[in-house]
Amino acid sequence: MKNVLILGAAGRTMKVLEQQLLSSNNIHLTLLLHHKNQINLPVMSVESTVITGDVMDSEILNQAIKNQDAVVVGLGGKMVDFINQIFPAMHKNHVSRLIYILGLGIYDEVHGKFGEWSKSVDPNGISDFKAAAKLIEDSDLNYTILRPGWMSDRTEINYETTQKGEQFRGTVITRASIADYIVKLLNDSNLGERESVGLDEPGTDGDSPYPFM
Repeated sequence: MKNVLILGAAGRTMKVLEQQLLSSNNIHLTLLLHHKNQINLPVMSVESTVITGDVMDSEILNQAIKNQDAVVVGLGGKMVDFINQIFPAMHKNHVSRLIYILGLGIYDEVHGKFGEWSKSVDPNGISDFKAAAKLIEDSDLNYTILRPGWMSDRTEINYETTQKGEQFRGTVITRASIADYIVKLLNDSNLGERESVGLDEPGTDGDSPYPFM
C-alpha cells in the first residue's frame, strides 16, 4: 500500500485525480483541506484520510506528511511560501517523492504569439513559478515538476510530454490528462525522476488556448 498526500485536494484538477484513484487498490490517500465539506467523494475502493487545516500551519502539515510515500501539490497561490513550508516537513519525515504542478513558460519555452499571450495574462505568476522551480530543482528531492498547458474541463485523455530545454507544444491540456500522468508517476517512482515535464494536448497549437477549451 502506497501512502499519498494531496495538497490542494479541493482544486479542480486534484478532484479529477482523486476520482481516477478510486479504482486503485494500492493507494492510501490523505487529503489536506481547509474544510471537510470542500470535497464530496463517493464510497471509495481506496482507503482515505481527510485532515482539516492549512498548509501554512507547520504542525498540521507535519501531521499530514508523516508516513507518506509521495506528496502531490496542486496548490494555487504563493508557490515559494508553500515550498518553504513543505520542504522542511518532507525532510523531517524522510519523504522524498514530490510531484508539483507549476505552470508553462518558466524556462521561456513557449514560443510565438501563444508565448507572448501567456506571459501577458499573468506575468507575476510566471515569476513566482520560476522561483519555485529553482527551489525544487536545487533540492535533494525526487521531484517531478509538471508544466501543463491551459487547463480544460473536457474529459478526454490525450497528451504528449516535453522535457526541460525543449520547446513547449500545444496550448491546452485536459485535467483528466494531467491526472492520468500523475497516476503513472505514482505507480512508477522512476518515471519523471528529477524532471520538469511539459504536458499538452496534441493538435492544439495556436495563438491562444480558447479555440480548444
